[in-house]
Amino acid sequence: RSFTTALRLEAAAGSEPLQARTRFWYATALLRCGGEDERARAIALLGQAYAAAHRVGMVGLENAIVTALEGS
Repeated sequence: RSFTTALRLEAAAGSEPLQARTRFWYATALLRCGGEDERARAIALLGQAYAAAHRVGMVGLENAIVTALEGS
């Protein structure tokens, strides 16, 4: 619930970089703790995070997302 609240607040603030980072950490938590349904949600979040990170030039986050996807 904390991640979804953070995403809502970051969207209201118009902060794409913060949303990208939050999606990454949310997805990471889902991959560690969730089941198959959560895994699918995590993969979707990672895709959204990657697209946003790419748009705003967050190369380090892009690399972390690729690593997370390779490990999922």
